[in-house]
Amino acid sequence: MCGIAGIYRRRNLDDSDPLRLQAMTDAIVHRGPDDFGYLLLDSHNGKFQTGQTGFQWQPCDVFLGNRRLSIIDLSPNGRQPIRNEASDTFAIFNGEIFNYLELRNLLRLKDISSVHKPTPKSLSMLMSSGEPTA
Repeated sequence: MCGIAGIYRRRNLDDSDPLRLQAMTDAIVHRGPDDFGYLLLDSHNGKFQTGQTGFQWQPCDVFLGNRRLSIIDLSPNGRQPIRNEASDTFAIFNGEIFNYLELRNLLRLKDISSVHKPTPKSLSMLMSSGEPTA
């Protein structure tokens, strides 16, 4: 069923937060044993890091983590967090997109070439389309 974890700090930034986030997602590994990913973001200046390991310390106030249970797409293509092409919007979510076939067809109609995974283009298109999103 996947799992998400997060930390948001308005002040008193703590350089141990990346390790704290990892401990939080490790605690829910049973919900998503197949994959994981992190977002570390300074929402004031837009600097961010995504990935699984190797983060360089920088002041951040938003930390998001994801544990993934792969059911339909077993590849790493569904790794989260995902971001749009401008890298100013990120998505990390828990659960299944039940209307993924309908959304995939909509992406094809909009000429979004890679429709088998949540790509930056599909995130941008869904945000700007005015269509209901998952």
